[in-house]
Amino acid sequence: MLRSLVGSEMCIRDRFDAVQSQNSRGMVLKEGRGADEDELQTVWVMDSNHFGLYRAEQYHQFHSNFFGGGYPRNYTQHLRHTQMELGHIPPTGCPAGRHH
Repeated sequence: MLRSLVGSEMCIRDRFDAVQSQNSRGMVLKEGRGADEDELQTVWVMDSNHFGLYRAEQYHQFHSNFFGGGYPRNYTQHLRHTQMELGHIPPTGCPAGRHH
C-alpha cells in the first residue's frame, strides 16, 4: 500500500482548510505526525519544514492507476523515460519494480 500525502512549508493548521477545499475525491485528510500507519482513502497532510522528502523509487514515478482510467502513454512512458534520461528522477538504490 502507498501512503498519499501533501507537504507544505507552512503550519499544517494554517493550510488544512486550503487542502480540504481541493479534496475533490472526498478522501480523509489527517495531520501527519511521522511514521503514520497506512490507512485506505487517507491523505496525510504534513509540514515539510519538520519532515524531509524521501523520493519514491523510479517505478513509482508517473503512475496512472490511482483513480479512474489510465493516463496517456506520453505521460506514463515517454515523459517518465525522458525525465529518467535527464537525471531528474535518478535511481534510489532500491530494486526496480513493475511500473503501472
